[in-house]
Amino acid sequence: MLPAVDVTPDNSGPPPPPAPPAPPRLFRRALVGGVVFVLVAGLVFGGISAFRFFRGAGDRLASLVPDDAAVYVTAYLDPAGSQKLAALGLLGKFPNLGSQAQVDSAINQALDTALAPAGLGHNDVRPWVGGQLAVMVSATAPATAGAGVGTPLFAYLIASNDDSKAQSALIKYESSSAGKAMTWVTHTHAGVTVNVGQGEATGETHAWAIVDGTVVGSNGEALVDELIDTAHGNHATLTSTADFTTLNGRLPADRLALAYVDVPRLARLVTTGLARSSAPLGDLSAYHGAGMTLSATSDGVEINGVADVDAGKLSGASRNALAIAPHVNSTLAFVPLHAYGMYALTGLPQLIRSLLDQFAHGSSGQNAAPALSFITPLLAHMTGDAGFEVGAVAGRVIPAGALFVGVDSDASGRQLTSTLELFGCGSTGACDPQKTTSQVYRGTTITTLRISSDLTNLGVAPSWAVSDGMAIIASSPDEVRAVLDARAGGNVTGSLGYRTAIGHADSSNNGVLYLDVGSIAAAVRAALPGDARQQYDQQVAPYLNPFKTFVLTSRSASDRVTLRAFFEIR
Repeated sequence: MLPAVDVTPDNSGPPPPPAPPAPPRLFRRALVGGVVFVLVAGLVFGGISAFRFFRGAGDRLASLVPDDAAVYVTAYLDPAGSQKLAALGLLGKFPNLGSQAQVDSAINQALDTALAPAGLGHNDVRPWVGGQLAVMVSATAPATAGAGVGTPLFAYLIASNDDSKAQSALIKYESSSAGKAMTWVTHTHAGVTVNVGQGEATGETHAWAIVDGTVVGSNGEALVDELIDTAHGNHATLTSTADFTTLNGRLPADRLALAYVDVPRLARLVTTGLARSSAPLGDLSAYHGAGMTLSATSDGVEINGVADVDAGKLSGASRNALAIAPHVNSTLAFVPLHAYGMYALTGLPQLIRSLLDQFAHGSSGQNAAPALSFITPLLAHMTGDAGFEVGAVAGRVIPAGALFVGVDSDASGRQLTSTLELFGCGSTGACDPQKTTSQVYRGTTITTLRISSDLTNLGVAPSWAVSDGMAIIASSPDEVRAVLDARAGGNVTGSLGYRTAIGHADSSNNGVLYLDVGSIAAAVRAALPGDARQQYDQQVAPYLNPFKTFVLTSRSASDRVTLRAFFEIR
């Protein structure tokens, strides 16, 4: 090993801001904006279409859903006035969505495209669609092939403002080319006419009826009958179940959409109804229900989720992880101010022990468990806080990154990095642990491993250091220095984007994911060649630029796990 060289800067203050971010890999970074735009444009469009009324409507369709539903998802087309105002403000930040007329035009185009295969258009549905849409999945596995082999029974529910116009649209569908591919018959159930189509070639079923001002349809005739019975009060409803009402009460009342999952029922449906397996549910049996809402704010979109847990049914490792108190993760102090993104979690030792247990008991892990057992003695010296960050490297497309592991002492950190160095070089043969260089920066020794020139040319030079109870393993010595600079002052918690995003989530948590979407988008653009960049500026940037940051946090308690996510839109 060469003697350490002190390269600490002469000035006592933080170094100048880093150079403008260089481009990372493309698709992974742009995907977030695309997914959320679909959520906003799809779910919020409907809410704005009812903007002229401020009264808002409650969740009427949940009272028509049977109590044994495994999944229930609904969109409120007539939400509270505050949600309508916030959603309209967000849509105005995107091209051609700044007015009610533009929003209506976008809705019509989307409906025409979606309904074309059914022989329908927006004029066939908008005159009668009411204030709510919903989809449910039955916990009952299909009894016959009519629903499609391996396909669960599901139903859609659409609130109707005009039953006669709704019926006309559905009859028109039956007369379309898609509808004519089925043989249609009718029957009466509890005084309600049920139309049933059977696919001549596929054997699939499409049944529909109109009951109590609601259009209901399903891929199972019996499920439509069950929905009619529920609407008439002859079957228990989802709203009568304790799990749904308790969880619904823990979620924000002002919302654009709601998703609810009966976890044990869905797990049994998947393992027995689809996979034809009797596999045990494991920790899933401890979860009663899980729910999520989507809401609009003046500066973005919030997603709130809750999963109710019976800790007594969890495995020991999962129960210990659930018991970890939420807190501000210590790794945040080491994340550079201008990082593209970061993830931090608590309970790393418990997570590793759980993974080792799974390896040891799995048929494919019998050889892996001994190979990974080198880490076991080190677990007792980990504080539990851990994470990683990804950031820009000036002049390079491939970003830099660093991994953080909290330790109870710097000596434990050095033992950890030394063990990982020996294991990494020994298992890959790509390096010699005796061939390292070192330097001192801000009083901390940075060790760098010599590797092949091919990786070095890409900016990869594995380096590590231990500082203030944190083991730092980075892609290069430059990234270790950036991390140490962040620790000295100017970390991610001081950025406006992070402060804005975390203000809509939980700063004290058990896990946090943060993305600087604006910087990622800028890096993507910078990586594109001229022609592609021009196309990006015209077709992608106007829709992606309003998205600034994203954060997702998780928080554990004795009887629940809470998730909060936020997309900043400006």
